[in-house]
Amino acid sequence: MSTIWKEFPEINRRVAFTYSYSQAAMPLGCHCGSLNGVSANFGNRYYAAISKNVEILDTTKEKPIRYVRDYYSEHPCTPKDEIVKVVEYLKEKKVQFADIAGPDALNQLVEKCSNYPVWVMSDVINYEAPARKPAATSGYDVIYEMFGSTGDFAKYLIDNKVGYIMASPIVQNPSHRAKNNYSLNQVWFWIPPKHLERAIDVGNVYGDAEFPSKEKWLKTVGGDLGIPEPEKVLEAVLNKGVFPERKPEEVRFRRQGRDAKGRFLPFPNISEA
Repeated sequence: MSTIWKEFPEINRRVAFTYSYSQAAMPLGCHCGSLNGVSANFGNRYYAAISKNVEILDTTKEKPIRYVRDYYSEHPCTPKDEIVKVVEYLKEKKVQFADIAGPDALNQLVEKCSNYPVWVMSDVINYEAPARKPAATSGYDVIYEMFGSTGDFAKYLIDNKVGYIMASPIVQNPSHRAKNNYSLNQVWFWIPPKHLERAIDVGNVYGDAEFPSKEKWLKTVGGDLGIPEPEKVLEAVLNKGVFPERKPEEVRFRRQGRDAKGRFLPFPNISEA
């Protein structure tokens, strides 16, 4: 966990974000590490990178911020109206994780992972969807906004051709199946560049034909969420799209399988692919 300061001249503010991730080496053996929870957070209370996480850039234009004393920790902290102002600006400008973390922080994470030949990465991929998006406020006067995910880090690796990435199908997490906390997850297998020279390309996929049709998936997930209209289900759970970014109507469901020799099996209804 570290602090990243970013300047936003349009609102004359310098803002501190909490850049964090959960990394574990050798959970599956000395050849494999795990990575999840890659994100940049902004907010007040325990979501603040530091207690004074907003500063005035140009004090000739407006007075310095008058920090308040937190009634729990008694430390001086950024007042709520300043937190709200920054969150509203970040949403309006659609600030993304890469805008905050930047290549330096992401490349440092790549370097930190480079000593192990394979990494298993996993995260939620529908944070921004209506059925999953974390609430920005709560009854405890807490304001919280999260930017990015491990999927965004995987996308950074793909876009910049940093090693080899294999993306899994998307699954639904039964531990988060509530109507206001409906979680879809994905896993990525990543081989850092320096280990590819000793890798053998035998990656394959089995079980494609076992996926449900789009109609069956919509009915099942619609039942979980209490949404009877199939056309509204994807909008509810995939508002931000899936990884890599796709429009909801472009999401693939059951796909054509292959036999033991790699030949495509007959597909009963190609419109479901």
